[in-house]
Amino acid sequence: LRDLWSALADEPVPGGARWRYVFGSVLVYLFLQQIALGVLLATAYSPSVSQAWASTAYIQDRMAMGWFLRGLHHHGSSAMVIVVLLH
Repeated sequence: LRDLWSALADEPVPGGARWRYVFGSVLVYLFLQQIALGVLLATAYSPSVSQAWASTAYIQDRMAMGWFLRGLHHHGSSAMVIVVLLH
């Protein structure tokens, strides 16, 4: 496990570390977060024409922490656009 961590985390950065090097890692984190939250939200969402609004209302109002997960997914996608532009 230590060898794996050192292979992933101990990368020499020519010229030293800078704040602008953080955006790639933040982008990977946000992308993985979007995948995880998308899968969780997809378990309760129904994409049919007659049930889409009802399933969204269920996620928002009745699902445990659904409003929070939906908010993280929404704001995470906006943050991804900003971080892509900064990167």
